[in-house]
Amino acid sequence: MIPDKPMFSIITPTLNASATLEDAVCSAIGQGVEYEHLIMDGCSSDRTLEIAQSFPHLTVHSGRDRGLYDAMNRGAFFARGEWLIFLQADDWLPEGTLLALRDAIRNNPAAEIISGSAEAVRQVGDELWENQWARTSESDKALTFENIALGEPMINARAIRKTLFKKIGPFQLVYSLASDRDFLLKLVKTVPNALTIEKLTYRYRWHEGSRTMNAGNGLSRKLTTENLAIAEAHLRENAGNSTACAIFKTWHARQSTQAGLSALEAFDFPWFIGTCLRATKVNPYWAFIFLGEFSMAFWGFVKRGFKTRSQNQFESQS
Repeated sequence: MIPDKPMFSIITPTLNASATLEDAVCSAIGQGVEYEHLIMDGCSSDRTLEIAQSFPHLTVHSGRDRGLYDAMNRGAFFARGEWLIFLQADDWLPEGTLLALRDAIRNNPAAEIISGSAEAVRQVGDELWENQWARTSESDKALTFENIALGEPMINARAIRKTLFKKIGPFQLVYSLASDRDFLLKLVKTVPNALTIEKLTYRYRWHEGSRTMNAGNGLSRKLTTENLAIAEAHLRENAGNSTACAIFKTWHARQSTQAGLSALEAFDFPWFIGTCLRATKVNPYWAFIFLGEFSMAFWGFVKRGFKTRSQNQFESQS
């Protein structure tokens, strides 16, 4: 039985997630800590709801939404727990995650956000998984502008006190792929009581169906565009903080360089020109950064037979 006020509320947005949902749900079962698990479904047309309803402990909400972050916002609204954990339907909570978080909370009752380690893995055989990246050091997990802007935001590896979420949130729906990064950057600015733990608290599944964790990501242009908009917004909001502005300018330059290279590889010259104008508005010397990156990337592009890195990766894995 789920207590009236569990310590944790696990929130899982779903939309046609029948292939992976059972793994995600089962990863939280048997961890030795009471919790509630909310499934926020966006009117799936596959077996997602059937699978969810086969687990009596799940609380299922189904209805049309405005995307992933809308589902996460609604989940946070319905959550009865003191702490929120966002578990995507294609990922897992490693064994012992909830116990480690519970112990950290008991030992640090003033904590408002707890950040664990995370890794991304890709299936390369029936029972064989290959590590794509991991963030395990305390410096990588620390809640800083630099880590969130220039590293992996890893919002799923972080347990967030519901009162803190209500103070900072909700996720902005104008960003459909990167609103979690925007949310965490806002959170950093408030200087919450943050704690890091060594425990691996999240495992991302790297696969072609993922929105962001994949090779050959067809949404890379949209993601880069959102990141540029977020960088520009936080440059304005942190105008008096020279250290933060330097980080956001670096992030903006990197994203602009990626966009510029992608535009040239796609022979999309209007996109390239727009990127150049946008980048030089933030950094007048950006052209020199881009030329350096272009000179290093050009011969690799030729050697790959005039294919992008993403195209090459995708074909090698097919």
